[in-house]
Amino acid sequence: MCHALVIEDDYLAADYVAALAEIAGATTSEIAQTEGAAVEAARKRRPDIILCDVRLEVGCGRAAVTRIEAEIGSIPVIYVTGEPDACAQGDGVLAKPFHRDAFLDAFRRHATTRVSEGSTSPRQAAG
Repeated sequence: MCHALVIEDDYLAADYVAALAEIAGATTSEIAQTEGAAVEAARKRRPDIILCDVRLEVGCGRAAVTRIEAEIGSIPVIYVTGEPDACAQGDGVLAKPFHRDAFLDAFRRHATTRVSEGSTSPRQAAG
């Protein structure tokens, strides 16, 4: 099973990214629209992959990822952003607008890394 945390403040973009994540193999996803909501969501249920915009209306996506990883450890991240230059070298980055197939490929590549490390385990879906 693969749980994706989508950190995105634009609802339509967030919904699209979550839908694509499920097409790519995520079994569950959760959308957080602020830095604080993202950290809280990760505390409640550890994501197997994070799909994150950099600029949020409240807080910062990169800061959310830093806080999440400080609390629960390293997690594969793909930044889906209109500001790809704001991402560190080596990060998974998709510049908006992105092509559907590029997203699916990046997701599967990053999610597979996590699965092959043996870090995923079956979890009950949040109700």
